[in-house]
Amino acid sequence: MTKEVTDTGLSRSSPFLFVCGRCSSCCHNQKIQVNPYEIARMASYIGISTTEFIDGYTKRGVYLKRRKDGRCIFLGADGCGIHPHRPMVCRLYPLGRTVDTSGAETFSVVATPSWCKGTFEKSGTIASYLDLAGLAPYMQAADRYLKLFEKLALTVKKDVLNGDMEPPPASMLVTPGRDLPEHFPALLDIDGLFREKAADGEKPPRSPEDKMLRHIRLLEEWLAQYKKGDKK
Repeated sequence: MTKEVTDTGLSRSSPFLFVCGRCSSCCHNQKIQVNPYEIARMASYIGISTTEFIDGYTKRGVYLKRRKDGRCIFLGADGCGIHPHRPMVCRLYPLGRTVDTSGAETFSVVATPSWCKGTFEKSGTIASYLDLAGLAPYMQAADRYLKLFEKLALTVKKDVLNGDMEPPPASMLVTPGRDLPEHFPALLDIDGLFREKAADGEKPPRSPEDKMLRHIRLLEEWLAQYKKGDKK
């Protein structure tokens, strides 16, 4: 679904403030994209592994599932069930954030639906809005993964996440029977990848931040092996 953009080319110093009306209109019929860091945070919050979270709550490890009526799988009668650890796109709304290959950052404002009870105010800036939404660790994680996946894509000459590369090593593939394409690389599953690649006696990382750092290291190690021609 294409979203109408009402303003674009904004910076952190641009005037902006949106006050949520808690109507949950933005929690319906949306593609909520998530990255491994966000998955780790949400999985930890509800007490399951990233493998279980990907299987039960996402589509291909990239988007949160929706219920038959179009609402987010985590939207209940009392609101968002993962609100303290909701993804970056939810925290940003109704802002969009773009980072180009040079690292330059711009923001845009997405048109809210007519039934949205949120209001736009004239006080504040985009920077203060980002702070209020607790977005710093989310944006840092998103930028790190963006750089990493750009390197992966450039190295294999195809988009790894779409499975358009030659089949990756068996340890990178999803388990048969999971609700994912047979050859979809399990690059996004932090806990699953750690189980495959952990050294003897190595303790699994516990915090989402530690998991992200370990995950990125594992992917960089795999990338280095791929460059050497060791694809097994």
